[in-house]
Parts: sequence; structure tokens; C-alpha cells
Amino acid sequence: MPEIISGGEYATFINTFRCAPSDQDEVVRINVDIVDQVASKFPGFISAAVHQSTDGTRVVNYLQWESPEHLAAMQRSPMFEAIASRFAGLIEFEPTSAWSCTSPTDRHHARGRSAAVDQVDVPRRVPSA
Repeated sequence: MPEIISGGEYATFINTFRCAPSDQDEVVRINVDIVDQVASKFPGFISAAVHQSTDGTRVVNYLQWESPEHLAAMQRSPMFEAIASRFAGLIEFEPTSAWSCTSPTDRHHARGRSAAVDQVDVPRRVPSA
């Protein structure tokens, strides 16, 4: 599971995919396939999580990379392009630039607070040297 750290020395990307409820499971599958089959094997990958809205209209992926350039290199790969082409006709994509965390809080650090999120965890890879 991604570790959210204020001032972390990596690039975070949060992407939103709008979809019809009938297509949400497939949009999740495509995101997980990209992470499992391509991103997790690329230099610079740190972690990813795929979240799905309970109303079926959105899928969000939360990606951590050593740098924006590492993500861009993966996105130029033929394997990424082949899998990402499956999104055609299923989504409206809301891309973002890199984010940085300013104030992380989780249930282990905040008494009386917790948030439930449906997500598909993707294995974490240790940053390369």
C-alpha cells in the first residue's frame, strides 16, 4: 500500500477516470493490469493503489514514482500503450500533474478518525539507487 509522507522525495500522481457504472470493473482491471504488467517492472516505480467509487462512476489511481520522468518513460512504452488502448470508449480521463503531500493523517496517527476506502492494493517496489 502506498505510504503517504509529507515532503516525500518522490512524485505522486492522482488520476481520475470517469466511467459508466457498467464499465467500472473493466476500468479497474485495466488500471491493475497496467500496474502489474508494466509499471511495477519499470525503473522508478515505487507504489500504486487503484480506488473505485461506490457509485460506480469513477476510478482513481494513486501512483508514486521516483520522478515524473520515470512515469513518462513508462507511458511511452509499447506495453503501456497496448494495455491503455483498452480504455477507448470506456472513460473520460482527468489527468493531473505531480502532487506533493502537505499533511498526511491516517487512523494510526489520529485518534477517533478513520476513513474507509475501497481499493485494490498493488505491490510496493523499493526505489532504485
